[in-house]
Amino acid sequence: LIFRSGGFFKDQKTMLNEPNDHSLPLSAIIKQRRTELGLTQQELADVLRVVPEAVCLWEGEKRRVELNRVPRLAAALELDGQDVSRIALWEYYPCLHAALFGAERPPQPRNLNQQ
Repeated sequence: LIFRSGGFFKDQKTMLNEPNDHSLPLSAIIKQRRTELGLTQQELADVLRVVPEAVCLWEGEKRRVELNRVPRLAAALELDGQDVSRIALWEYYPCLHAALFGAERPPQPRNLNQQ
């Protein structure tokens, strides 16, 4: 890993948490899966015991999902908790993810329908 102004890089040209394929960010995964399941932001918020504005902020990339909420979020969205947790860790803490799992972006959650 290389640190330069602007972030961590796995080599001289590739920023560590920059997607190199058509992977969706966690915010888009949340919104896509919520709508696939026919849930409103209010309904998802109720399950997670947060205010609906929190879901709106997560989907709009204005606020990060707290890591302790990720497993419950994954369950509410009927996604694999490990898959979603690895994506959150990769997006929010790329160096920690790299130390634990390597620098590559984790795959999309298994149940997620790619559009």
